[in-house]
Amino acid sequence: MTDGDILIGDIGGTHLRFAWAGAGGASGGDTLLTAKFGSLEEAIAHFLAAQKRKPSAAAFSVAGIVMDGRAEMTNVDWVMEEKALARALGVGRVRILNDFAAAALGIPHLKERELMKIGGGAPRADAPKAVIGPGTGLGVGGLVPDGRGGFIPLSGEGGHVDLAASNPRELAVLTYLLKGGGHISAERVLCGEGLENLYRILASLDGAKEARLSAAEIADAARGSKDARAKEAITLFTGWLGSVTGNLALTLGAHGGVYLAGGILPRWGTLFDTKLFRARFEAKGRMKAFLAPVPVYLVKAANLALRGLAALKL
Repeated sequence: MTDGDILIGDIGGTHLRFAWAGAGGASGGDTLLTAKFGSLEEAIAHFLAAQKRKPSAAAFSVAGIVMDGRAEMTNVDWVMEEKALARALGVGRVRILNDFAAAALGIPHLKERELMKIGGGAPRADAPKAVIGPGTGLGVGGLVPDGRGGFIPLSGEGGHVDLAASNPRELAVLTYLLKGGGHISAERVLCGEGLENLYRILASLDGAKEARLSAAEIADAARGSKDARAKEAITLFTGWLGSVTGNLALTLGAHGGVYLAGGILPRWGTLFDTKLFRARFEAKGRMKAFLAPVPVYLVKAANLALRGLAALKL
């Protein structure tokens, strides 16, 4: 046991990533499958038993709505409360943040080699920054200057904004989705399950036999030369992501930079059409000149939210 150990964890719909926060950032981590546990407390107990360490405080980022120290996950039936977690861990302080608020806090700690620039100019130091990432869901966050040289993280659910069409094929997909009723959010297509939905919907629109592939299988098929539907699904995903990201940059005035995170894009490699993405990012009519200087970066580093949690002052 080491006094002063701060436990941090990124709690996602697919994976749980735990580590310890120290002066050098996050270290000594492990990744677990969310589905193997019935609650966060159970997962923490499993991690700590293997570590043989006791925390003095803890902070967690959660893929879901966080309000008043209470979190409800979007894609997993878990509810977490800071006070209950503090009692379970036997510590005096626990913080819960939205996962992309934590990811936003990690942005200032990224190194140049961990970023791939996708157009735009130099970031403005005094301007807001935005972060968006397709993974199990679609996460959105941001940083706004605090007027004292630092930043304040924004916590929201921007992945659930309305999705709009920019061409006839996208309109056909939205029309298909409307048949199912309910709200059509950006996350309906811009996540792993969303890519799978796109592939299935395209087959139906083309009158083909319905085919179900996982997001990883669709990406693999798109790299080949035979599956045109997989290629189109990737193209639709990329174009829509560009449009939604441009909307986010307009909303925040993100001349401090826009950062693409999440688990999907780093795995795509050259499959990610950055020219298409950038064109759709800037395709905002009269606001094209406003967005043209905004730099966009693909984050190649893992565990961005853990970096943000490690930077918290508990």
